[in-house]
Amino acid sequence: MVEIARLGVFPIRKVFSREEEFSNWLVENIKILEEKIGVELEDIEREYQIGSYFADIVARDANSEGMVIIENQFEKTNHDHLGKILTYASGLDAKIIVWIAEKFSEEHKQALNWLNENTGQDIGFFGIEVKAVKIGDSPYAVDFDIVVMPNQWRKISKSAIERLGPREETYLDIWRRVLERYGKNLRPRPRYRFVFGSGVSDVPYEWRIWEYKFSIGVYIGKPSPEENERIQECLQERIDEIARAMNVPIEEIKWEEPYGTTRGSKRLCIYYPLTKSLFEMSEKEREALAERMASEMKKLEKATKKILHRCR
Repeated sequence: MVEIARLGVFPIRKVFSREEEFSNWLVENIKILEEKIGVELEDIEREYQIGSYFADIVARDANSEGMVIIENQFEKTNHDHLGKILTYASGLDAKIIVWIAEKFSEEHKQALNWLNENTGQDIGFFGIEVKAVKIGDSPYAVDFDIVVMPNQWRKISKSAIERLGPREETYLDIWRRVLERYGKNLRPRPRYRFVFGSGVSDVPYEWRIWEYKFSIGVYIGKPSPEENERIQECLQERIDEIARAMNVPIEEIKWEEPYGTTRGSKRLCIYYPLTKSLFEMSEKEREALAERMASEMKKLEKATKKILHRCR
């Protein structure tokens, strides 16, 4: 018979003596939190100053570009930290607020749920309990448990999907399928465009889809036109290599300037035609499309990731 070990659960102070140590560890291991909340983060900063206060961690949602605040607290939640997250959120106009503590009181769960019910749909509050776990003599691991999440993160009901309308419902369904095949634990959105981080700030990978075509690409959106042009030139120097990896002629790799850009943003992209309207596809056809979109993006990421990191 296979021996089954018992999982030991311990206070987080068993691993980190101070909140600052935990915050530093979290920045270095942010992927664990990203997978838990379904948001990809970039531009991560520690001890970010907001007026006369300092937020533990501030980041940006790679997909929506909204600001994200992460506030860490050892022991049980208290009013002081509730006040902090509200102060930081208002000071930064944050869209996602993550409060991490060892234990949430019922009053503070209720407060976060109330905020999720009574703030805009683009704003979400997470309450997350943290603990250390280990099996036998194994190293400690950090475990997160979501006890409060924004309403819009919950499983979307059939009636809620119907309220979106057929076009938005299709987008939501396609992104759900694509992200599952790509292995990204991110929240699908009812829009024609979806981006995720490349590891280079302000330069995400990008999917777009229309009725009779889709595209994959790299969106270069640095703050200055000079930076964007430099990264474009760096990628262009390796365009032959990228085309071979993608198995497409060079002329099919397009450079575009996104409509309405005020900072000289650039887009490297490849278009793929659809033989049937996206909005008339069967279940089986959507499955095949999602597989293709994920597969082509995996090839692009593999072909460009190292180049982007050299260009940063």
